[in-house]
Amino acid sequence: MQGRTHIVFGFLLSSIFWFIFHLPGDVVLMAWIGSILPDLDYRWREVRWVTHRRTLHNIWAMTLSTLAISLTLWYLKEHYTLLPPMINPWLLGVFFALGFLFHLLLDSTTKTGVMWLYPVKKSLYWKGPITTGSIVEKVIQTLIIISILAIVVFPRIRLPT
Repeated sequence: MQGRTHIVFGFLLSSIFWFIFHLPGDVVLMAWIGSILPDLDYRWREVRWVTHRRTLHNIWAMTLSTLAISLTLWYLKEHYTLLPPMINPWLLGVFFALGFLFHLLLDSTTKTGVMWLYPVKKSLYWKGPITTGSIVEKVIQTLIIISILAIVVFPRIRLPT
């Protein structure tokens, strides 16, 4: 999937968490960040050891980045007064991982697919029928945007009586 699709899907995920489940903004933000972070390997592909859909598109990258974020936030909360007391670093980590997981699931629907256990096991390679950048992906983007509008905007429209 293209970056645009991940960005709008991250907004959809965030909208669901914010408007339907009424989760706090920091949790919503972490889910959105998790939903776009794996594509950093596309931006960093000029680095010799970085390959798109390999370096950050696997379960190990998701686990390590989730632990790094959770532990960093926990450390900042415990040792400094940089974070408000109501912030739960572990909850933020869970929602970051959830966003990351949805990114991998979306990319698994494309013909390029995702090597979920790379580099340990290259045979667990999930591929789908969607070509990245195709009309099908554009339709998916449109449906995601309509879903966001249905969650965020439409319930707030008051029709004249």
